[in-house]
Amino acid sequence: MEFKHLDLNRKSEVEKVLRHYLDLFPERVEIFAKDHWQLTQELEEWGKKIREGFFTDLSVYTLFLLKVAAWKNPHSKELMETLRNVVNNDPDEIKSTIDDAIKLLKTLKNAYSREIEEELIDLIGKLNGFGRTDKSRKMVSAVLRFLDPSLYGTVDYRNWALLSNTGGEYFKERLLEPLAKDFESSTNVTIKTKQYLEYLKVIRNLAEMCKMTPAQVDMALFSFSHDIKPLNINFKYNKEKAFAILSIIEEIVEDASKDTPKWVRKAAQVLLKRMTNLAEMGDYEGMYQECKRLVSKGGNVTKYLREYRKKSIESEFDRIETIYKT
Repeated sequence: MEFKHLDLNRKSEVEKVLRHYLDLFPERVEIFAKDHWQLTQELEEWGKKIREGFFTDLSVYTLFLLKVAAWKNPHSKELMETLRNVVNNDPDEIKSTIDDAIKLLKTLKNAYSREIEEELIDLIGKLNGFGRTDKSRKMVSAVLRFLDPSLYGTVDYRNWALLSNTGGEYFKERLLEPLAKDFESSTNVTIKTKQYLEYLKVIRNLAEMCKMTPAQVDMALFSFSHDIKPLNINFKYNKEKAFAILSIIEEIVEDASKDTPKWVRKAAQVLLKRMTNLAEMGDYEGMYQECKRLVSKGGNVTKYLREYRKKSIESEFDRIETIYKT
C-alpha cells in the first residue's frame, strides 16, 4: 500500500489508503507509547460522557485534562512538565472552561461560524498548559478531538508535513503550506489558531470524502507518518543505568556545594531533584539528553564551575555518556 501522489479526484483511492493506515493505528501508536490505544479509547468515552452531561464533578474534569495531557505528551520530560501545567489550573476554572466549550460546540453543530470556532479554540487556550503563553494549539486540538471527534482531530507536525508534501510527494497537490523547509524542522514550529483552522478544513474535507471522522483522518495520517519517520522514539528505561548516572550527578552537586555562592548551590539542588525524579523512573535516556542539553547550553553555573575547577556536567560528561552507551 503506497501513500504517494494521492489525487483527491480519485476518492476511492484516497479512502482506501486512509482506511488502511487507520487500521494500523492501534498497533503503531503502541510504538509511540505503551497502552496508548487503550488510553485513546478511554478518552473517547470520557469525552462523550462530558459532552453529554454524564460527568459533572470537578475532579473528573481535571482528570480528563490530565489524561489528555498524558495522551498528547506521553514521554517523561514533556509529560512531567505538561502535568504540572494542568494541575496549576483552578479546578473551577477547568470545569467552567469545558462547560462553556461544550455550549459553543452545540452552537457550531446548529450553525457553523468561523468566529465562534475561533472563540472556542482560544477559550480552551486560556488554560495554563494549553497555549496560554505561546498560543500553540496542539494541546487544545487534543482536548477538542476527544470532546467531539466528529468535528475535530489533533494537529501535529507529522500530519501537517504529510498534507503539505514536506519531505515527499504524498498528495498530487499539497493541501497545506509547509510549516518549515523539511520534516524535522517542522517539529519546532508553533501552530496557532488560524493554522489549526486551516488544518481542520483540510481533514474535514478528507473525512467527508472518505466517510470518516476528522479524528479518524488524524489517526490515519499519524499512522502513516511512521513510514516516513519511525515513531519509535527509543526512550530507554533502565534503573541500573539511571542510578549510575545519578551517582555522578550527586558527586557534581556535592562538589558544587562546597565554598560556592548560594545561587550555584541552589541551581545544583534543582538539577539533583530533577535528575532524581528521572532516575526513580529508570529514564536514563531522559537523564542523558538533559545532560547533553546542559553541556551545549552552557550558562553561568557551568562557567563558574569550570573557572574554579569544580566537577560539572561538562567535566563529567564523558563518564555519563559511557554509561549511556554501554
